[in-house]
Amino acid sequence: MEHVYSKPAGASSLAIWSEQSPVLKAVGWSVSGFNFARTVFPDGIAIYTPSDKARQFTCSYRYFEMLLSLKMTTHIVTNQTSPGLVDCKNECFEFVIGDITMGRQQ
Repeated sequence: MEHVYSKPAGASSLAIWSEQSPVLKAVGWSVSGFNFARTVFPDGIAIYTPSDKARQFTCSYRYFEMLLSLKMTTHIVTNQTSPGLVDCKNECFEFVIGDITMGRQQ
């Protein structure tokens, strides 16, 4: 399961999410929003995982690789904690979508 945060009123983040959400749902990922607000939206897509060993990491890393192949500003951060990750008992990961710049990788 993954939780998605998209930058409010961010045209590029909304566009990317509208393209990506059908793909993730088609491959059987459980996608949801969150009860917890986020106030910081780094540029690009940040993927936060609670571990660097669990199934959540493997899934999120494959998605990270796909985004890199599209030359999106993307980074993955492991061993994280947040109210959302705690709420899902660390059995999910978070995608935080900020402003998107194509053609630049981090």
